[in-house]
Amino acid sequence: MNNPDETDRCLTKELTALNITSIHRNIDSIAVTVNEIKLEGMKDDLYKSLFEILSNPPTATDNIKVNSSLKEFHSVSDRLCIRDGIIMYGFEGNPLRILIPKTLKKKIIENLHSANQDSTSMLSRAKQSVYWPGMD
Repeated sequence: MNNPDETDRCLTKELTALNITSIHRNIDSIAVTVNEIKLEGMKDDLYKSLFEILSNPPTATDNIKVNSSLKEFHSVSDRLCIRDGIIMYGFEGNPLRILIPKTLKKKIIENLHSANQDSTSMLSRAKQSVYWPGMD
């Protein structure tokens, strides 16, 4: 996979602006608020470390890859960014998805299960708006 260049980053920013409203609508469907994600993220040491590194985009990908405590993000480091104070995951023109702090993962899974969908539909629904390591 090629590393994104400046044109890719600019395009990503433009697409992100278009997707933020959609993300807010999708996250409502799994009963977790954006503010709840921000608050829980700042309580999670791993999330906070990742957030701090991503706040310095020119070296973020390299810094994630050398940080052993963030090894679960090494393979997706070039797909992470911060938008509206939330860590996002996205690639190759797909909509951005919200990185869910560990403390909210169980709640999101329970809410997805409550829709009484089969596991394939549930995972498909989750992949429209949320992300955590190992999901893809």
